Amino acid sequence: DNAKGVIAEYFRQIRSPLVKRMEQTGAKAVLFAGGMPGSGATSIVSNMGYAMAALEKRTLVIDANLRRPAMHKVFGVPEGPGLAEVLAGKASLDDVVHQTSTPNLSVLSVGGAEDRVYERLATPAMTRLLAEAREKYDAILLDVAPAMVAGDAVALAGQTDASILVVRAMGEKRGLVARLRNELTEARSEFLGVLVNAVRSAAGGYIRKNIKETHGYQAAKS
Repeated sequence: DNAKGVIAEYFRQIRSPLVKRMEQTGAKAVLFAGGMPGSGATSIVSNMGYAMAALEKRTLVIDANLRRPAMHKVFGVPEGPGLAEVLAGKASLDDVVHQTSTPNLSVLSVGGAEDRVYERLATPAMTRLLAEAREKYDAILLDVAPAMVAGDAVALAGQTDASILVVRAMGEKRGLVARLRNELTEARSEFLGVLVNAVRSAAGGYIRKNIKETHGYQAAKS
C-alpha cells in the first residue's frame, strides 16, 4: 500500500539476495512455505510479487494453497477458474491467469473447490504447468498451505526450483523449524533459507536498534 514505506523497503532488501541467487542458478519457480498457520507466507508472497514486478521482471504469483486460499482476495481477482482447473485438464494456463493493475505482475488463483485435489500438486500436470510458466515469466512465486498441517509444501518442493521456509517470530518452536528445514532440504529444489516474519522492535538488541533506525530514516526522507 505504501511503496516508499519501511515494509516495502524490507522486501527490497529480501529481494536483492533472492534475485541474485535465482540468476546464479537459473531458478525461476520459488516456493514460500509457511511453518504454522499465521506465519504470514501469503503476505510475503504477495509483497514479493510487487517487489519483483518493480524490477520489470515478468512475475507470476500462484496460489497453491488448495485448503485455505487467499491470493484472490489480496489481488481482487476471481477465485476460479484457476490452478485447480489447469491441473484437472479443464483449462490452460493462459485461460485463467489474471493480469493485475501492476505492470509485470500476474496472478493464478486457486480455482474452484470441486477441482481442488491435493495430490495433483505432485503430478506431471503440475510439472507441465511450471514448465510452461518458466517460458513465459521471469519469476514464479508460489504460496502453499502451512507445512505443519499439510504435506503440500514438501510435494511442491519437489516441483519447484527453490524453496524458502517462512516462520513467525516467537511462533514456531526451534524443533519444528529444524524438522521442516530438513524436509525441504531433502527435496529436489534448492532450500534457500528461513525467513523470519513479524519481528518486533521489542525484541531488543541490534534488531530493535535496526528497526528504529530504519523507521527514523524513512520518516525523515518522507
